[in-house]
Amino acid sequence: LIHVPSTYLCVPLDHINRKLTMSGNPNDILYYICPGADYATAKGIYDNSFIPWVKLLYDNNILQYQPAKLPPASINTTLYLGGLLDRYLEENHKSIDMEYEYVYLEVGDFNERLLTVDHYQLQSPEKKANRGRSATSKVVIDFDDWLEIINSQPIRPNARITEFCESCQDNPIDTIVERAENLLGKLNLEEPVKETCLKLYYKILLSMLLSEQERLKGINFGTLLNHDVYHRSLLAFCTDTTLHITENDLELDYLQLLTIFDIKPYDSAKILICILGNTIEALPKKIKKRI
Repeated sequence: LIHVPSTYLCVPLDHINRKLTMSGNPNDILYYICPGADYATAKGIYDNSFIPWVKLLYDNNILQYQPAKLPPASINTTLYLGGLLDRYLEENHKSIDMEYEYVYLEVGDFNERLLTVDHYQLQSPEKKANRGRSATSKVVIDFDDWLEIINSQPIRPNARITEFCESCQDNPIDTIVERAENLLGKLNLEEPVKETCLKLYYKILLSMLLSEQERLKGINFGTLLNHDVYHRSLLAFCTDTTLHITENDLELDYLQLLTIFDIKPYDSAKILICILGNTIEALPKKIKKRI
């Protein structure tokens, strides 16, 4: 920790050292970060995933460092790399960011960098958003205007969504339509409510595709469009939102909906983060607060 700039430490270094000394493990920072039952899990991730990844990065000259003086007693899995977090901090930060971008594009999951402290996309609607930190600011849209836009949408994929699907190696459009019909069929919705669900689903789907196209500059969308959990989670959000904004007799909370759609809450949360971070679709404050 002596290499870490003081501005990156949430508490003074001497406080951390005091706590570690009292724990009987003065050389293991994980005892401070993850005390108690969480320690074993954190240690496994640290030893089996994090350290090998960092070693791979500096073996391939992706991270910059300089040889550091070893302490008297060697500690297993500890990397003694001077300059990693001070002298070369800015360069290493850019390198790590680029490496994460490669992983993010390959896996096709969600951008965990949104979990960075104070990122405005994860702040609640009541908090003052720090708009100066990101280019993803959107205009504020009135709820009634937004609802009118949704009601004007088609209940099937439009030509633009069809175009995205046709660009994939295996066109998923039939699967997308059938999945939505089958899942909504489990709820016995009145036809107007079901149609609003579908309109919102295809509207959000298109806006997220356009947002990703703008961000990634024309990458193939086969992974996203064929991702079953993604579509189930997006449809669950659209169904919950529709039940929340329309008149209906169906008493169904969100966790019940996830059970019916066979979605894990964690997977649903990832999609909700993506919806909040969407740079194309402007959501009214009422809906963002619901998310």
